[in-house]
Amino acid sequence: MSSLAVSNTLASIFVPIGIGGAVLAVLCALVAGIALALGAAGLFGGAAGVWIVGTVLSIASSFAGAWMPVMISLAALAVACVLGGITRAVVASIPSRAPAAELVAEQGPAAAQKQKKVGVQTAAVRAVAS
Repeated sequence: MSSLAVSNTLASIFVPIGIGGAVLAVLCALVAGIALALGAAGLFGGAAGVWIVGTVLSIASSFAGAWMPVMISLAALAVACVLGGITRAVVASIPSRAPAAELVAEQGPAAAQKQKKVGVQTAAVRAVAS
């Protein structure tokens, strides 16, 4: 078997694996971007971890000379992080519609009376000489 036949056989195996890895990486980058926008750090970490697996799988296509799945999977997380961060910054800059004082006024004086301040009482601690 010549090296050309081996190369073609490996290309027929590695390219679909690389494309599947790129699809997985793009889906995980999408989840990571949404998690970043929502401020869900655990979900972002999990999605980024699975994105790494998808990106490593997409590298398999590079052995057959197909570099596009690798580039797409690498760019996907970068775009998701930028868009997720911008979305989070925009949402955080929007002021809330009803401040707490307006909420209490809307609920009436009975709700304002139910709110009590909580304090902590501390006692002095004496050092005992031994």
